[in-house]
Amino acid sequence: MSAAAVRSARRLLQVSLFKTKDCGLCEEAKHVIQTVQKRAAKENVPFELKEVDIHDPESKGAYLKYMFDVPVVHLQDTLWGMHRVDAGKLLNDVTAAAALAAQNNGRTPLDADPSNVVPLESDAPIAATPDAPTAAAPKDAPAA
Repeated sequence: MSAAAVRSARRLLQVSLFKTKDCGLCEEAKHVIQTVQKRAAKENVPFELKEVDIHDPESKGAYLKYMFDVPVVHLQDTLWGMHRVDAGKLLNDVTAAAALAAQNNGRTPLDADPSNVVPLESDAPIAATPDAPTAAAPKDAPAA
């Protein structure tokens, strides 16, 4: 079987963008993901972009989970990031997921046995960025 036939036989990786209408950050995230998608395709690592409007009735669970955090990005149904998309990081993680899928006979990392999954760069906890507000405990709140 040719390399092209193997690629077409396996399932494409999926990047999901959870968004709302009239959301500037969501549009920016979509643009970055589409740019990465074009570059990844040139590097023979194609992926599918699935857009989910959290206000659609069939997306009620996503709305309840992400109503204050859009845009939210999933890589293969796993939370990848929120609010901003780093193109380099996304490309690295998509490439790593595709390489792992190739090692697992076309299965994606989440299809594989979790004990065999190599963590992607973005598995680290999401840290606050310098321009992002952080929550502070009320002054009269007891110390934890």
